Amino acid sequence: FSPIDLVFMWGEDVNGSDLTEKAQYTFNSGPQTITRSLWRWNSATSNWDLQTATPEIVADGVLSLALTYKDGADAVTTTPGNVRKITIAITTSGKAGRKTETFTFASDARLRNLP
Repeated sequence: FSPIDLVFMWGEDVNGSDLTEKAQYTFNSGPQTITRSLWRWNSATSNWDLQTATPEIVADGVLSLALTYKDGADAVTTTPGNVRKITIAITTSGKAGRKTETFTFASDARLRNLP
């Protein structure tokens, strides 16, 4: 069993240092968290070096994280080459006064430079 259910990674200048870095966001279903780790490209070794010793918790109380891939007609697809939009849904739970509330947040991400 691995605590890592889903990992997002992309390369960019994450912190304004003018160096190529990538942020790794990990959903951990056991502790119900989303964490972030930063990596920096090491041109001398041609490898990514971990910059954060301990991943930073960016969200807790996360019950689920779901990705739905959609094509240009907004239909669900499992064909990678047809994906034009990704719907990201996160369900969280937390205290609201004396009771626990559950909320689902959803957002769409459209892929750039695709027809």
